[in-house]
Amino acid sequence: MGDFDPATGGGFSSGHPGQIISHMQEDGRIPFVKLSEMIGITEGTIRRKYKKMVANGVLKVTAISNPHAIGFDAPAFIGINVDHHHLESVVKKLTKMPEVQFVAVTTGPHEIIAQVI
Repeated sequence: MGDFDPATGGGFSSGHPGQIISHMQEDGRIPFVKLSEMIGITEGTIRRKYKKMVANGVLKVTAISNPHAIGFDAPAFIGINVDHHHLESVVKKLTKMPEVQFVAVTTGPHEIIAQVI
């Protein structure tokens, strides 16, 4: 399967980009050399596909802390209902808050789910 095409929304769940994402979900710091050995393509190809996915907003590598390891005993998941016209601005504000560990826009009973410590 080819690379992600943001113009058409053409995604991938398999193929090289899908494999890169899958391995990086397990270890966001995995060396490109190791990825190339695991997937069977050159390190240069891994690097090119990685850079393209980052540039297109498909992939973003972030750090997720363990709340218990840093002294927080009760992380919470919160469902937030938001008017669709304000969804993007609310998500941006939430992601800037240090207490917010994770934000997802959903199609369920809430427009946003956030993990807060």
